[in-house]
Amino acid sequence: MKHGRFWRWLGFFALGLVVYGVFLFVFAPADYFARGVGLVSRGAVTVPQSSGTFWRGSGTLALARATAHDAAQPLGQVQWIIRPWQLFTGSIVVELQFAGHDTEARATVGVGLRHHTLDNVAIVAPVGYIAPFYPAAGLMGLSGRLRVTAATLEISKEALQGSAELLWEGAASRLLPIAPIGDYKLQVSSQGKRADLRLSTVQGVLQIAGQGEWRLFEDGTLRVQGTIAPSAPQPALEPFLNTFGPPQADGRRSFTFETRLMSLQPAALFPF
Repeated sequence: MKHGRFWRWLGFFALGLVVYGVFLFVFAPADYFARGVGLVSRGAVTVPQSSGTFWRGSGTLALARATAHDAAQPLGQVQWIIRPWQLFTGSIVVELQFAGHDTEARATVGVGLRHHTLDNVAIVAPVGYIAPFYPAAGLMGLSGRLRVTAATLEISKEALQGSAELLWEGAASRLLPIAPIGDYKLQVSSQGKRADLRLSTVQGVLQIAGQGEWRLFEDGTLRVQGTIAPSAPQPALEPFLNTFGPPQADGRRSFTFETRLMSLQPAALFPF
């Protein structure tokens, strides 16, 4: 009799532990998500004010302080939804929405052991946001709005697969006497360690066309070759166009643009 009572109480205790574990799993605080963001970004991005749960919550997204005396720079409000059932497939899938000053973004991010994915990406932001990745943008005084869209991007240790489109609306620069000069599109597609680039004009006073590549998994070099020409005679643009050299018979000038951006490091993306 006593033996049966012992096992019954042990069963109740085990059930209590299971219920408590489920409670912690379901109602884990949003602070756990904030800690995860700081860990993944290595402290570059923080969520100092968060509410809700780990699975569904919101908070203020901010850039970390440059020095101990600087305050964190708030960017806007972020909302997230994590799909718990995806954990059984060996990946974490997060639906993100962000809204800030002149900025909106949404994407579904999947983090796995063998590959990471970005789905349904839609970003609208001032072009000045690219300055941390391309410092020369600040020196050139670039302005306008950038739209980024991508259906699916998949990153593995060996390759980037998928395509994306970057649309620069109302493109302008302090180096040009005319502002804005138009809208321009960059198409990015990749099935390996390098991404193919195609640059084109949607509409504007300058007709620009080019193609090149981005060595994503190598040294991060981005190189584009193409031509540039005014859509109609623009005397004010001639000093700028002359920096590319004399015009060809059809009025176009050739250009080569090369810079080094960030590269993807498999060891950092897939530490395990």
